Amino acid sequence: MIDLVLHGVTSGHSLRSYRTGLTAFFAWMRMSGAERRFRLALKRLGK
Repeated sequence: MIDLVLHGVTSGHSLRSYRTGLTAFFAWMRMSGAERRFRLALKRLGK
């Protein structure tokens, strides 16, 4: 998912910053148990 988000980022600084933030967000999501709810919300957006 992170690579998908970062695919369009061209600035090296932004790339590093986004990667750091997204990595922290997904780690928090896994540890907090919010991952399942997040996936369900993504499915709903895709409909």
